[in-house]
Amino acid sequence: MTSLEGKVIIITGASSGIGQGIAVHVAPYKPKLVLAARNITGLQATSLQCEKLGLVAKNILTVQCDVSKDDNLENLVDTTIKTFGSIYGLVNNAGYSTKANIEETDMKDYDGIMRVNLRAPFYLSKLCIPHLKNSKGCVVNMSSMVSKKGVPDIATYCLSKAALDHFTHLLAAEIGPSGVRVNSVSPGHISTEIFKKTGFSDEELTKKEAMIQEITPLRRLGQPEDVAKLVKFLLSDEASYITGETILVDGGTINPVFS
Repeated sequence: MTSLEGKVIIITGASSGIGQGIAVHVAPYKPKLVLAARNITGLQATSLQCEKLGLVAKNILTVQCDVSKDDNLENLVDTTIKTFGSIYGLVNNAGYSTKANIEETDMKDYDGIMRVNLRAPFYLSKLCIPHLKNSKGCVVNMSSMVSKKGVPDIATYCLSKAALDHFTHLLAAEIGPSGVRVNSVSPGHISTEIFKKTGFSDEELTKKEAMIQEITPLRRLGQPEDVAKLVKFLLSDEASYITGETILVDGGTINPVFS
């Protein structure tokens, strides 16, 4: 994937989980990485992992960023341009959820989830569009398999990801004539801290993991690297004729035959 060498790629939510996995996976291909998240300690850990894989420190920019705040997103883009002069790839990965069905949902949680999972990718993409047009770059939105097959206990999260998929389709159609590609990646059950952060107890997590393995044709949880491999491909020239797609990385979980 030599096509990534020297390309400026922004990754939100890069301090842990899938975002960290993406950064570490693309680092050996020598892009210029912009790692954004609220957790600066986590960002520094991601940066060090990238350096160990051969990416020089001057080609890694860490930016403390709360994607729910417009001024933070504006600063992220401004700092990237001031530092590296261009933007080629945008990976809208930051996201979160709470454990609640529709009846139980606190509307403050609803607004917060929608702001992070949908509004932030919308606004950050909007800010990056002029630079992406110049570089003939690409956007990868981190969706979820629940955009296609909902889970009642995380209702708002499901809605936010379904809307994100449609945003992907709209943006791909809008800026495709400028040579910019836009795709969504939809992970299934990936081994990260998201369920714990969502509010599931250790007992619930143990049961959920056993259930996941039972309903997944490949009989295992996914790993961040499983998602990162697809993101790397979509960022590269090898995906130069792919846009407007929502691609599952779910071990076959929502295969309609198996379901």
